[in-house]
Amino acid sequence: MVGIVLLGLSLSAGLSQAPPQSDPAPVQAELLANLNVRHLEDGKTIFARVTSDWSGQDCVLRKGATLQGTVEVSVPRAGKNESKLALSFNQAQCNGREMQPLALVLAAVAQPPSDWSMVPNAQYRMTMPFSNPRAMAAPPPSMVSKGGTSSPVVNTGGGVGRDAMNDYHVTYMEMGGIEHRFPDRPGGVRSGDVVDIKGIKLDLGAGPNLSSLLSSKVRDVSLPEFTQILLVPASLASRLSAQPGSRSLAQTPAGVVRITRVVTAAPPPNYIEVCAPPGCAVDMPVSAKELEGHQGSSIATRPLGYVPRANRIVAGFEDEESLAWLGPGQLLLAFNPHRLIRRGQALDYSHTARVIRAVLLETATRNIIRAVDWEIIDSRRYLWPLDGDRLLVHVGYELRVYGAGMEVERSIPLSGPLLFIRIAPDGGLMAVATLRERHLPELHAKLREELGTEPQEDVDIAILNKEFNTVAQASTVSDLVPPTL
Repeated sequence: MVGIVLLGLSLSAGLSQAPPQSDPAPVQAELLANLNVRHLEDGKTIFARVTSDWSGQDCVLRKGATLQGTVEVSVPRAGKNESKLALSFNQAQCNGREMQPLALVLAAVAQPPSDWSMVPNAQYRMTMPFSNPRAMAAPPPSMVSKGGTSSPVVNTGGGVGRDAMNDYHVTYMEMGGIEHRFPDRPGGVRSGDVVDIKGIKLDLGAGPNLSSLLSSKVRDVSLPEFTQILLVPASLASRLSAQPGSRSLAQTPAGVVRITRVVTAAPPPNYIEVCAPPGCAVDMPVSAKELEGHQGSSIATRPLGYVPRANRIVAGFEDEESLAWLGPGQLLLAFNPHRLIRRGQALDYSHTARVIRAVLLETATRNIIRAVDWEIIDSRRYLWPLDGDRLLVHVGYELRVYGAGMEVERSIPLSGPLLFIRIAPDGGLMAVATLRERHLPELHAKLREELGTEPQEDVDIAILNKEFNTVAQASTVSDLVPPTL
């Protein structure tokens, strides 16, 4: 009996021991700017963006999280000497928006493809069904928008089905995108691999401060924007560097490198009808005969406070002035008077970026019916005509619906800074996109300075019906081109 008891104790002790903890999968990320040793200095801060969710022992990185690294060594090629670039990564947005210490070692790099849309299985689709009442008798027009190589693609098709019991039409809105990821290789990716970048060698942990060393004997080391990288925790890197290339990074338990394939859905049916002459009406230029009996007149805008700005450099279309009708005899002129305003911090979205003056005129008498100033917190479009002689206006953190006489009919609060609004021609559907800030102000400022543009943010899209009720919601990123309904 004593022997049995001792045997039982030994077995229970053995079974109670925790199994050895498996190594986490590598972190998949991409560089956010070009790195060329000719234009880098030792100690320069660099940034990368996580392209797939990752979980470690004390850190969880969500897709889109920021990694911060340092250029430890930057040596251009001179004569027969090698060009060298040593990169270390020591901070990340672990478990939230704040940067926290996280020692990662660069384990593999890959050249970004010239056209992401041609990469097999890189495209994904997400279908959003929502119901509309029987008033939507005709199928909605398709909504299509395409982004560049680094931008998601929004492809929204209007598919309609009927619910026989409730006589409702179901619309299927499809959000599509391109997923950046480290390319697959036969047999998996191994430590020290350099994929599709000729003449460059990678040595794990060969540089100072746990940095990995990229070297080349034939040219300067250069990594383009969106270079795909794999990083491993420092504890794992020490074992990988001891036996370089002996272990496949793709065979780690989480299997992050091998992206799960998504079956591509069938394209939505094409409801667009092509009109051919003579059935189509052609809008010809107005003739002199049609202008007979009509007298031209003008309204002076300078007394209203409008002053044109000359000698401007404009990088694109701007939304400073707007004209809209609020009925047959009421014309609204909205413009930026460019007066001095008290501005807050550049990264504080709650502060006023500009003031828009809106003047409602009675066209018959040229009298001012009403004049108001709107405080706008961005430089994007702020006014959209609606059916029924109404206007939708973005003011601060809300949308307002104005009717005749500029009376407020409705106020719609926004969950964040407005990115875009798209309205269907019949007014039956509206897509409202708001930004969800990923970064704290200090990190946002660093990224903007490094990239020369606003960093990528998360975007929440809400689809509203004619009564401004939310019928569908989705999340995406700010690089997308706004869709057309």
